Amino acid sequence: MNKLKDNKDAQLKSSAAKALKWHNSVRKNKIRIKIIDRWLTLEGEVDWEFQKNAARSMVENIAHINGITNNIKVTPIRQTYLLHPVI
Repeated sequence: MNKLKDNKDAQLKSSAAKALKWHNSVRKNKIRIKIIDRWLTLEGEVDWEFQKNAARSMVENIAHINGITNNIKVTPIRQTYLLHPVI
């Protein structure tokens, strides 16, 4: 029974990775996917809130997922030109 559960979790992880792969606004190398007992957790960092929301949207309709935890952190890019006055 444990192997069956692990296999299903692996299939769900693969489905989530494929869903993230096809969206341009989220860099897949910045997002990690964990699946435990059909519960999907997204982790990592993105530059904008819309990217965090897009990542969740891309995986929320995957069949057989019991729930999603979105632990992606938004870490804005520093725009140094805004930190120094223009002379």
